[in-house]
Amino acid sequence: MTTIGIPREMKCGELVALLPQCDVLIGAVSVTGALSPKLITHEMMRATTNGAVLIDIGIDMGGIAETSRQTTWSAPIYADEGVVRFCVANISDEIPLPATAALATAALPYVRAVAKRGVTAAAKLDAGLAAAVQVFCGSVTSASEAQDTGRNYQQLFL
Repeated sequence: MTTIGIPREMKCGELVALLPQCDVLIGAVSVTGALSPKLITHEMMRATTNGAVLIDIGIDMGGIAETSRQTTWSAPIYADEGVVRFCVANISDEIPLPATAALATAALPYVRAVAKRGVTAAAKLDAGLAAAVQVFCGSVTSASEAQDTGRNYQQLFL
């Protein structure tokens, strides 16, 4: 069995060459504030082995394959053109207590900063927090989010 994880530096041509040999393809691409890039086209999926499995972890943000569609824990897989797909959104739902604890631990410093200073002042002091602000006062403040949703973009700090 051949399992391929797509490294960040892999070129599209290299991926196309590997797909016919692949039994399991795991896609977990995330671009902060944007939909997942469609790295696997419909044509590329046709090149995979019959019975291959695609696990599209990034389905929460649209998935890495053009042909991926969200599934649920009650019906986690479907087959399309001989490829079995697992595209469950928010996989961490299966482990809610540890996932919630991890999220709370990661988010707490930001929540404290916003509570102490307000969104604008806290974001000016922390580039990571500023990048995380997608919508503020009714305006889309993430360029990629605005592009993905067809809305107007407005900088967070004018």
